[in-house]
Parts: sequence; C-alpha cells; structure tokens
Amino acid sequence: MTELIGWRMTQTTRSILLDALEVAADARRDRNDNCRDCSDGDCDDCKYRTECAAEYDRVAGILQETYAVEIEAPPISSPEERARLRAALSWNAERNAGDDE
Repeated sequence: MTELIGWRMTQTTRSILLDALEVAADARRDRNDNCRDCSDGDCDDCKYRTECAAEYDRVAGILQETYAVEIEAPPISSPEERARLRAALSWNAERNAGDDE
C-alpha cells in the first residue's frame, strides 16, 4: 500500500519509528508515576497521558502488522496490478464507511 504513494518505508525507518513510539509511550507513563496532582493516575493530566501512551502503542502495532503483511505480499510491479489494488482498496474503503453509520 505504501507503494501507491511512491514511497516505501525501509526496515530501518520502521525500526526508528517503533523505537520512538516506545520511548514516547514510556515517557508518558513515567510522568504518570511522578504526578504531583494525584497518586493513582486519576487526574485529567494522567488520563490524557495514558490515552496518548495507548495511542502510541496502537500506532506501533499497526506498523508491525503492516510490516508483516508487506513481507508476505509480492511487490506490485505492473500498472494493471496497481489499478486492481486501487479498485480493491476503494471498494473496501466504501464498504467500511457504511460500518460507521
């Protein structure tokens, strides 16, 4: 899918992003451990930091899943294959848009 936009994430870039997301999530959690406003992580700032850490973890999971799929999928080389993939992605996006209603 990244190939459709003309840029492919390298393994090194992915590793750097995963490390950065882990450090960011850990920093948010560490700030909760040292919060001056509460002792149990129940203040608004702690709740926000907890949500941010969870979101960082979620994005890291997506990056890891995407990498696993890219390893299994053969590269898309022909214009016909790209057109079929675009049509499939468009169809899937339209189908999933109906789920939100």
